[in-house]
Amino acid sequence: MCVAARLTLPLLVIGAMACGSDTASRRFASRDDPARTVRVLSLIPSVTETIIAMGAADRLVGRTDYDTDPRLARLPSVGGSIDPSLERIARLHPDLVLARSDSERLSTLSTFEHLSARVEPLGTSTLGDLHVTIDRLGVLLNRRAVADSLWRSIRDSLESVRRSYAGTRRVRV
Repeated sequence: MCVAARLTLPLLVIGAMACGSDTASRRFASRDDPARTVRVLSLIPSVTETIIAMGAADRLVGRTDYDTDPRLARLPSVGGSIDPSLERIARLHPDLVLARSDSERLSTLSTFEHLSARVEPLGTSTLGDLHVTIDRLGVLLNRRAVADSLWRSIRDSLESVRRSYAGTRRVRV
């Protein structure tokens, strides 16, 4: 069962979406058009790095305090990943806000409506999450081929490491 917690609104909204708010998916279903996703704000530094790797840094309108890539220095910060400033987010007028899907914080989507931004929950905890996130970013940013290539590169690198250690005794920790 989902329990509301005190945190900033974007994470509360994501908590509601992660707990199965079908109202959220219906409300934003028509806004899945990549052509309308021009102004992006990622509240997840690893997702921000993925956007940069996909060659879409020009879509970013803001950053968190934890985004340290020099290419983002010109962008205004919205604060922390967990406690971003709603006022700063509102001033940036993002079309899309990317936030963690594993948040336990809840609220209603109606409190986020004034920003007129789609909130997309993304996971980054496992390789499976990463694959889904890269694929989703490919759709949202209209960079499917780049997303596929990036995932293949990651997958191939991991497979190369697995092969290089094949036949060696596993170390238990």
